[in-house]
Amino acid sequence: MSLDKTVSESKFAFRYDGLTSKSGQRDIRRLLIIGAMAVISGTKARPPVEGSQLGRILARKPRMLAAIALANKMARMLWAMN
Repeated sequence: MSLDKTVSESKFAFRYDGLTSKSGQRDIRRLLIIGAMAVISGTKARPPVEGSQLGRILARKPRMLAAIALANKMARMLWAMN
């Protein structure tokens, strides 16, 4: 259970193992959304900085949609670190 991008090469073709897709890795996707909802629920006590990406998203989108956008951003950052 990781965001590992392992590639196994053969003589004639590539075989990709361990890819995370939109339809797979429900547990990781769920954890990212729970973490994003925790960040968004914290904005009630401490509003986001003016002009920040989270502030702009929350100004024009519903909270759940903003949480999914934040979870996608976190997933891209995790993928880049891998």
